Amino acid sequence: MEHDHMTETKEIEFWIAIDADGEFCVDTDCAEDAANGIGGITRVFAFKVTLPLPKPTEVAVAVPDTDQPVNVTVS
Repeated sequence: MEHDHMTETKEIEFWIAIDADGEFCVDTDCAEDAANGIGGITRVFAFKVTLPLPKPTEVAVAVPDTDQPVNVTVS
């Protein structure tokens, strides 16, 4: 039997709201729910990530201080 070497992927989307003290709230429904989960919000970040399954992958991101999309490469 020949094996398909295509990796299955899963796209996930989530939002992180962060206040001036570094406290944060993560929500998988919408930005507003993340914002409502914490007071004194400084910023809300939207993440759209496509991950290979079932292999666990560690992802590290440094987000610049700009309000624009950021591309992340996982190696």
